[in-house]
Amino acid sequence: GGMHYSEYYESAVEYAYKSGIAIVCSAGNSGSSSAVYPAAYTGAISVASTNKVNERSTFSNYGISVRYGAPGDGVYAPYNGTYSSVSGTSFAAPVISGMIADILSSGKVSGTGAGRVNSILSMLDKSCSGSSIGTGKGVPDLALALGLDTNSATPSVPKASLASGTYTEEDLTVELATDNSGSNREDIIFYSDNGLPVTFSGGVLSFGAKRYDNTEK
Repeated sequence: GGMHYSEYYESAVEYAYKSGIAIVCSAGNSGSSSAVYPAAYTGAISVASTNKVNERSTFSNYGISVRYGAPGDGVYAPYNGTYSSVSGTSFAAPVISGMIADILSSGKVSGTGAGRVNSILSMLDKSCSGSSIGTGKGVPDLALALGLDTNSATPSVPKASLASGTYTEEDLTVELATDNSGSNREDIIFYSDNGLPVTFSGGVLSFGAKRYDNTEK
């Protein structure tokens, strides 16, 4: 990006927006409120960089064109053929791009053309938190944007009696195996979250079966 405005490029961004294509751009790294293109074009989604406490990174541009903030300060990412701790709004913008891709694939987006982009932005806007000067609406939370919470995002193990057997609650299948050998009885719970039943045959668990650690909270 740069400071040079182009009517031709702005019309291209606006055409993409009206066609239902989300154009995500980095806000720039000069630490100023100066307009940087293509992020400042009408229809573009400008992303500033935030640090570990969701505040604008000192190097990140800011201003009225910025829509969101996203992690871009000291992130671990591919760089020059390896992985390194890097900083820049160029690393923040892909975070928002990934969120938009997930929202599109969720099937929860309505509308066509510009309305489709606006539907995505509305979902992200409602999920934002940690807004500080220069980060626009703030930092989106993808789980909240998709209507998820910690209970629905992480499968819980349904309650079962101590009798050995297979138990199903909603989409979660549990196999409870009780070892009665010796004086110390151990209740071992296996579960799956892939919709397949849990089986144990010949010392081999079925595909996708997981052992539940009752020390987890």
